[in-house]
Amino acid sequence: EHLVKSWSEKREENVAKANLIALGVPAKSLEPVWKAFNRFAVDTIKNNPYVLVDTIDGFSVGDADKIAKTLKISDSDPRRIACGVMNTMKREVIGNGHTWITLRKLKAETVRCLQIGRAGDHQKAADTLDSLLEKGRLKTLELAGINGEIVCDPELLSHEKKFEAAFGPHAREQANPYFAGKSLVTERLTENPPVVPYK
Repeated sequence: EHLVKSWSEKREENVAKANLIALGVPAKSLEPVWKAFNRFAVDTIKNNPYVLVDTIDGFSVGDADKIAKTLKISDSDPRRIACGVMNTMKREVIGNGHTWITLRKLKAETVRCLQIGRAGDHQKAADTLDSLLEKGRLKTLELAGINGEIVCDPELLSHEKKFEAAFGPHAREQANPYFAGKSLVTERLTENPPVVPYK
């Protein structure tokens, strides 16, 4: 009776998880997927399995590819390419401690990682990247000394602009008077430097 009652109370969840397994979702990801999408989990993944890469920790493009094959989604599907672009951006830029990547390198790395070799697929990758830029999911800039445009994560770019406003040559904040006119190269700090409050 306890088992029947338990099943009845979680019937929707259990049925959904059974359908997720049938789609190819790994058992370890069932609970996180259910928590993320609840009763919409199956429909969400059928619509776009690559949403899992952005939503579930440790879920790779390869994991999503296995589900995509079950759903007969091709390797050159724009949903896969969009996921590949964003995943490449995270790995190559944020994962390596940078804040941008050249547009050319992002395209090349996406094509390499997704293993799409046909010319038509390369064009789809370029078109998908253009679409992500139009939607504001990525931003491009011209940077002095860099050949071609660079691509940035919009949130990181916003933080960098705040840093520039605070610490750049046109910053509004006043410098600490203790350091005014002192060279970092020639000035040696004493063992107990005076404490000067920053105003």
